[in-house]
Amino acid sequence: MVRLVQQFGDRPDAAAQQFAQELLVDIEKWKAMCMRERMVNAIQNPPAFVWAAFYGAVIGNTDVAKMRAIMCLKGFGASVDEDSGLRRAKVASSVLRFLYPEKWGVVDWRTLGIRSALTRYCGNVDLAIGSARRELASDMRELYDLVNEDAVCGEVLAYRQMRTAKPLSRAADIEMALFGLSMKV
Repeated sequence: MVRLVQQFGDRPDAAAQQFAQELLVDIEKWKAMCMRERMVNAIQNPPAFVWAAFYGAVIGNTDVAKMRAIMCLKGFGASVDEDSGLRRAKVASSVLRFLYPEKWGVVDWRTLGIRSALTRYCGNVDLAIGSARRELASDMRELYDLVNEDAVCGEVLAYRQMRTAKPLSRAADIEMALFGLSMKV
């Protein structure tokens, strides 16, 4: 997708736009773990809008600019929370994870919760998992429900700082390891 954007810039043909929309739908399906009730938004974004969002993410000069480009899409952060006036950015991180797995990983309530526990216990996995097991999933979902683009970018920066030599050399590898730990809980 990044190469396509670099090739077509802001003047994509219909096939490139269609490819972008299909990719967005596939990313939503992956993120939703194929739960049909959660796979309804990506397809509602017209191909030209999807292309514009991907284009903005590729040319964005900062992490926040890349996030905001994707957040313009329905289901990826376009809606504003009525109470706080903020937009949810977590799902947008999944798109950037597929565009740039070296530098981006998905941020969601599970990865936020387990990384928080790891931080509290100075990286001790056993203590972090034990602590996380005492938390209710519903409480964690609520606590990490509204995470804006600045918070997501901060979390992704933490992923980058946690990278090591193989097998955890990409931010996406860190995210997958955190998600895996969260599944143990």
